[in-house]
Amino acid sequence: MQPFAVLTIVLAVFAVSNYLESESGLLTVTVMGIWLANARDVNIQAILHFKEHLTVMFITGLFILLAARIDLEDFHALGWSAIVLFMVIQLFSRPLSILISTARSRLHFKEKLFLAWVAPRGIVAASVSALFAIKLYEFGIDEAKLLVPLVFMVIIGTVVLQSATARPLANFLGVAERSPKGFLVVGANDVARVVARVVALALAKYDLRVVVTDSNWDYISQAKMSGLEFYYGNPTSSHADEYLDLIGVGHVVALSPDKHFNIMACMQYLSDFGENKVFCLKDLKGDDTDKHAVSKGSFGQILFEGKHSFKKLASLINQGAEVKHTTLTDTFTYQDYLHQYQDTLLQPLFVVTVLKRIHMVSDHTLLFPQPGETVVSLVRNQKSVP
Repeated sequence: MQPFAVLTIVLAVFAVSNYLESESGLLTVTVMGIWLANARDVNIQAILHFKEHLTVMFITGLFILLAARIDLEDFHALGWSAIVLFMVIQLFSRPLSILISTARSRLHFKEKLFLAWVAPRGIVAASVSALFAIKLYEFGIDEAKLLVPLVFMVIIGTVVLQSATARPLANFLGVAERSPKGFLVVGANDVARVVARVVALALAKYDLRVVVTDSNWDYISQAKMSGLEFYYGNPTSSHADEYLDLIGVGHVVALSPDKHFNIMACMQYLSDFGENKVFCLKDLKGDDTDKHAVSKGSFGQILFEGKHSFKKLASLINQGAEVKHTTLTDTFTYQDYLHQYQDTLLQPLFVVTVLKRIHMVSDHTLLFPQPGETVVSLVRNQKSVP
């Protein structure tokens, strides 16, 4: 009941503040939010999730209510002067405000240029203009009724123009975020480093990130020497929440020796990446009873179908198991691939599609790669085959 209790208190504080001083409620609850966020020993995680859903619902409803007060004829009454005002806002006032406010910042010129073009205007401008219009009209200013349609015209114009041009402009200026196709590998041990190195080498030409993380400095130093990007620390810590850079990362692969830590790490990132993008190395032996097993829906996909434990993977790698990259063709299908490696194939790891997307294999029975796609598998050393 914590979120509902907080909402009730916020509404009460807002009402009391407005009763004591007109229009002071918004400032009061804003200060209350700042205080709550900085209060010690107060867990606001549940409140944040509740707030996100509440914000979407309220903003959507408020936009509809405010827009319902506008008549289409009001837009015609604005005339061409409204178009001129829109161009002044977009091309002069916004760039000027960005140049002034970022004068001493570390932003590059291209980043400033992108900020100067993108100026989100939304519910705050719409709601404030509606309030001002009502107040001005009460004072006998008839033209105040044009204030709301004017603001909505600017909002619609910026949404249409900037949403259509923001990504092409960001790509042209070189400030766009990379697509979240990379991998966060939890664990920098020998097994994790081998898999991460394989993924890194396989994906390097696709400009995708591979980041390994571990709290063991010896493992991290070896990963660093291997040329892998790394984060030294616990990926589930509050420090990681603030400093672990996940730009361009869209998958999590947990490969630490501790299966319980693997599950915990996957649970940490499940809500961010989705259950189909989080993979956990977990030995299913001894965990086949519902009473003692962690619900599979709580930590994403089981890596390698639960057939290969950490110890088994480490043993195979020590025995010389290697990773093979095989591109299928019309004359060399997946069935031909399985036949060629029938005695040495240990586990398909992932598939690289024609569009350079990566699909980790969690169930080989659902694997149907097509010609042009690359199958990446762990293969037993030929010398060790009897």
